[in-house]
Amino acid sequence: MNEGEAKTEVWTKEEIAAIRDQARQFLAESGTSRQTLAKAIDWSPASVSRWLTDDYTGDSATIARAVASFLARQEEKAASPPVDGPFAMTRQAAEILPVLNYAHVHSTMGVIVGPSGNGKTAALKHYAAENAGAVLFSVHPANHSMSEIIHQLFELLGKPGGGRGTLGGLVKRLTAKLAGSGRLLIIDEAQFLDHQTVEVLRAIHDSARIGLVFCGMPRLYRDLVGNTVELWEQIRTRVGIKKRVSPFTAEDAGLILRALDPRVTPEVCRLAWEIGQARGRGVTHLYHHAARAAAAQRRPVTPADLLAAQAFLYEAPAPATVKAIPSPSPLPTGEGHRAAAPAPAPARARAMKAVG
Repeated sequence: MNEGEAKTEVWTKEEIAAIRDQARQFLAESGTSRQTLAKAIDWSPASVSRWLTDDYTGDSATIARAVASFLARQEEKAASPPVDGPFAMTRQAAEILPVLNYAHVHSTMGVIVGPSGNGKTAALKHYAAENAGAVLFSVHPANHSMSEIIHQLFELLGKPGGGRGTLGGLVKRLTAKLAGSGRLLIIDEAQFLDHQTVEVLRAIHDSARIGLVFCGMPRLYRDLVGNTVELWEQIRTRVGIKKRVSPFTAEDAGLILRALDPRVTPEVCRLAWEIGQARGRGVTHLYHHAARAAAAQRRPVTPADLLAAQAFLYEAPAPATVKAIPSPSPLPTGEGHRAAAPAPAPARARAMKAVG
């Protein structure tokens, strides 16, 4: 049904009442608030509340159509396998967690760098969840000024002093709040920070004697560790531990996917890694879509499911164009690092031949 047909569709009172009953049941079972439902369908909370109590004098059918569409989406989500499974101790996580622990225990400054999608944030979240006193803060690219960072840290730490006053006063109160706490401040997506903001965080670290870890893309390493310009010297000389995270391998993909489903085969893991471009985020996104079809038939994911997911989500290459790709190589020590390309694709070629 297209948009024009939807506008002219006539709903009976019985159909509207049935959708209303379904909405009430969904809210009661899921714990979703009426305000959340109203926001999801872009109607005012007052109108939705009155519609749910059958006290709405406006166009009830229009709200019913919007609610029915919302409920259908929720049903599809509920039937889909989870995107995020239990924490998996990948090689990347095994490298990151000791860095965080060292900086936490010894109140030193650390730097962790690695390409996007290789599991850095998952490891940071795991450490923060498992260790009291660890505070994880992710820098937003649109809110990365020094003033915004300090105010957001106030919110994370309970707004000491109400978060009002001069920037210098805020930094002083924030330092006092952290002093003697033995906390670890973890800054994710730190590549978005400018030099002055990093210096302010460094000064808080010095005065409060807390652990401080910056985590981000490879260019962060160049700025905080490899930069010999005098401007960065105060920071460079305080970095007590640093780590370049290893490339994401098919074995790491297997650890993540087996945490989602122990039945997954090595061939599926390798193919997911190849199609996902050797990125953990790409692997889980691809596998999530493939698992929807498999879950409907109560069976494990197959290579054919992954290829179908690739064709739906991305752009499936023709079998004749599939070529061997170099294996991942260790991270270089110089600037300009780019993520390693996926390894040869025997699993993809075999899967394509099987379903071709």
